Amino acid sequence: MNKSTASIAFAAIEDEKLFRVVAENIFASVNDGIIITDGDGVIVYTNTSFTEITGYEQAEAIGRKPKMLRSEMHDGAFYDNLWSCLLINGHWHGDIWNRRKCGEAYLQHMKIHSVQSVAEEPKYYVAAFRDLTEIRRKDSHIKKLTQFDPLTALPNRFLLMDRLEQAIAIAARDHKKVGLLFIDLDRFKAINEGLGHTVGDEILQIIGQRIRRSVRAMDTVARSGGDEFMVVAGGLACAEDCAIVADTIAAALTADITVKGSPLCVGASIGIAVYPDDGQDAQDLMKSADAALYMAKSAGRGTFRFFQRNQGKPIDHLRLEMDLRAAVKNNELELFYQPQISLATGYLHGFEALLRWQHPSLGTISPTDFIPMAEEIGLIREIGLWVLRQVCRHIADWRGQGYAMVPIAINVAAAQLHDERFLQALEAETRARDIPASFLHVELTESMLMQNPDYAAETLRRMQDTGVKVAVDDFGTGYSSLAYLRTLPIDVLKIDRSFISSIECEESTAKIVRMIIGLAKALGMTVIAEGVENQEQAGFLRSAGCHVAQGYLYARPLPVMEIERNWLAAARSDRVGGHVAAPAPVTVTEGAGPSAEGLSWQQTTCTVSA
Repeated sequence: MNKSTASIAFAAIEDEKLFRVVAENIFASVNDGIIITDGDGVIVYTNTSFTEITGYEQAEAIGRKPKMLRSEMHDGAFYDNLWSCLLINGHWHGDIWNRRKCGEAYLQHMKIHSVQSVAEEPKYYVAAFRDLTEIRRKDSHIKKLTQFDPLTALPNRFLLMDRLEQAIAIAARDHKKVGLLFIDLDRFKAINEGLGHTVGDEILQIIGQRIRRSVRAMDTVARSGGDEFMVVAGGLACAEDCAIVADTIAAALTADITVKGSPLCVGASIGIAVYPDDGQDAQDLMKSADAALYMAKSAGRGTFRFFQRNQGKPIDHLRLEMDLRAAVKNNELELFYQPQISLATGYLHGFEALLRWQHPSLGTISPTDFIPMAEEIGLIREIGLWVLRQVCRHIADWRGQGYAMVPIAINVAAAQLHDERFLQALEAETRARDIPASFLHVELTESMLMQNPDYAAETLRRMQDTGVKVAVDDFGTGYSSLAYLRTLPIDVLKIDRSFISSIECEESTAKIVRMIIGLAKALGMTVIAEGVENQEQAGFLRSAGCHVAQGYLYARPLPVMEIERNWLAAARSDRVGGHVAAPAPVTVTEGAGPSAEGLSWQQTTCTVSA
């Protein structure tokens, strides 16, 4: 039935309910999979063939976006061309690789049409597709694509599992061990969003090559999806050999990658499982490596961890999502504070407040795990409002107890930047608790600002109009554009800890840090260095003119009660000219607070960070 014939046939059906019944029966009877999305690309309908081809039930698909099917076999340019054609012509057709629920990649031929509303804006998108995998199963090129990642040319997850099973069989015969290393890149999401998918794809290719060069020719290096890689190292004499492999890979990945003429540091967290100690087959070993990777991330990233039996099973992310919703509802999140120190005077300069979640059975859950989850499931706005209210309450409480007034900056997620309720809450909370707006600062990442610089500039100026200060976090890991530094209303620049950790041993990194400090000072910004862990780093930053430092050299993040007892209690004194006077700089040691004789508050800045 061609388009004109279908239009005549449906026009004859005047009853709307009958029309829907007829349409649904037609969709249910065809062999092609059918997806219907709304104008924002959210799935509103799938048919039976969709479930048969993809493995996703209708209830699992509705409310999500078709990108859930992405195979990662096409680059960003492919999807850009698809959408460009669809928006200009109203339709697109072609062959595309997607991935079933079980993880298997398959080739399909797809046709997409947009359904226009009265305002000529796309109201729905209707896609019909047919599975071509079996038709072209004998094609050697297709076979290669089903076993190898087209972006990096490394084995994919399915070929990896085959190689892992072979390595285990050989190790069992020869009484050897097999190491499985699960590698997850640090900060790749921010890089990918800030610099774009084309640059992100280039970085993934470089990372894949570096891992391949770091291991033996007999080892298998695979890209399992997204920014995750895996290594199968067979024929090992002992488990400790895996640590050597992990060290070599980590060293290769921490070396700078030059992007658009600027150095970029990625780094990785690595989880290690060993056969037969941590699993008797490939599936068990995969689970153990996943659990070890979670432990590496929880330890602060940029490190590796072996699987430990007492660390429990890998986290069930669906269960964790449900627990996170309950934690937000039951007010189970908590703010910790980490002191910041003035490098010029040695006085306490402020605090960074860090969000914490103490899970009742899993223990401390790292913010690097639950914050992205909160963004994905739409909880980040609610969490952001909770943080704002907690910070305002702490400021008001400290003020009422006679402590020094402490400005605190809250980390603002991209969703909050576009949320009018958050801007309204900024004013409402400060007014309700009688807090000057100047005691609230907002902190954003480079990648967030670069998603829509014009909109970000307008929103930040609205915040500044109320007296709020603006800080940019993780500077140097994203665009690091001079243009946005010059045009956006920014008061504070925070140098990422990845630069600080290598300023002692890499001259190029030291030069970059000096350049960042000089640039920020020339633009009238305060510079804060994160992750300062020894006196040599602090000395370098002081000589380079950096204003403020924070890190384990001075103190770890502490709960509110310890901050009040060990740091704020020393601030009880008469205010002079709006500041708290102190006779001498504080002598700072790791984990210690200042003495009552040595505390001085100066333009205190505090940051709420995930």
